[in-house]
Amino acid sequence: MRSSVSSVLRYDTVGMSSPRGETAARMIYDHSARLKKAHAAITDQRKRGLIGWMDLPFDAAMGQRVQKMVAATKKFDTLLVLGIGGSDLGARAILQALSVASGKSKATRRVLFAGANTDPDELESIFKTLDWKKTLVNIISKSGDTVEPMSAFLIARERLKKAVGAKFASQIIATTDAQSGTLRAWSEREGYRLLVVPGNVGGRFSVFSDVGLFPAAWDGVPIHELLAGAADQVRSFEKEPPEMQISGQYAALHNEWFSRYRSTIFILMPYVSRLGLFGRWYRQLIAESLGKARNRRGVLVETGATPIAALGATDQHSQIQLYMEGPRDKVMTFVEVESFSSGLKVGKLPGPSEALSRLEGVSLEELIHAERRATAGALTSQRRPNGTIVLPTLDAYHLGALMQLFMIATAYLGEFMDVNAYDQPGVEEGKRRFREWVELRASEDAS
Repeated sequence: MRSSVSSVLRYDTVGMSSPRGETAARMIYDHSARLKKAHAAITDQRKRGLIGWMDLPFDAAMGQRVQKMVAATKKFDTLLVLGIGGSDLGARAILQALSVASGKSKATRRVLFAGANTDPDELESIFKTLDWKKTLVNIISKSGDTVEPMSAFLIARERLKKAVGAKFASQIIATTDAQSGTLRAWSEREGYRLLVVPGNVGGRFSVFSDVGLFPAAWDGVPIHELLAGAADQVRSFEKEPPEMQISGQYAALHNEWFSRYRSTIFILMPYVSRLGLFGRWYRQLIAESLGKARNRRGVLVETGATPIAALGATDQHSQIQLYMEGPRDKVMTFVEVESFSSGLKVGKLPGPSEALSRLEGVSLEELIHAERRATAGALTSQRRPNGTIVLPTLDAYHLGALMQLFMIATAYLGEFMDVNAYDQPGVEEGKRRFREWVELRASEDAS
């Protein structure tokens, strides 16, 4: 299926044909009316200011604010990012994907992540490596009430204060709501540096806000290129027919398999190790956006796709057996990078080997592409739906385009499923019950 003429990515949909013999192109065509309706709904939400994530790539003031903060804090050796879920998964994914590619030395400057769990041993293992006098702490929480990162922050704050004294606040950057919330109030009281979580942008859609951009820029990622890739996907959304956008095609085909053939498990399997954490970012995006008890009309539907993050070629040896012969309830998406930076080749054999003799001198780039094709071909031969999104190379521009593509596709899927893709009432219920435990514990201590 041909994708948007303006897209820098490709979507190979040969393996997405239906059990009835319908081609992917036909399935997308049959979704044309629904795609146009969904496109109109998303556009309307954007115009009314209900969703701000599609406008982030064009926010020049935000980029300037982030770069100014980077310049003001460049003297520190370590950036400690404290966040959870949407507050850190995007930044983690960006840094894993792009820091290795930059080839720059990490000997004197590093970014560490913590606060995504209340595991005391994990947190202590990170904190004990820090020279707090040379550490900048970036606490990310829209409200300032999220238990995991705020617990880590309160410990970090004490250690920082002990190490540097009264000037500790100058080594804290709070990325939080622009106007209200616990963390905002504390920042104003103690004098922390401030960055902004936009009010109309949910955590899992916030990667191109201060939330994801500051850690990336501090680490040396060219965020202008990241945003340029994202902006081009938004322009494609604005100008191209929905059925010609990769995001629209992805959403249409996944909705077809989800609704008609009960393929409720969406697997993302990049064949590039630097996209391993990108899979975790994708997992939250799909799970929290689409997993809902009720639709927009309040009807109990208990719907949603279950996302799985896999990694090629590694998980050919741990998961593919299930995907090849297990229940027919899965849709696979591979991500392939056409050009790798390393030209490594298989070395000379020290002795005879029938299995390996023809691999001598073959590049690893050629090998990993062949493994992806073989896996996709095997799945297709068994009528197991699979598609491949192809990037020319993995750099800031193409990563930005890829992340924006999946956010737009998720918005389309939310419209198809008639759910609010931007709330998370199930998460809030868990938080409510935890707060009850906190209150009960406090009352028991008081008595």
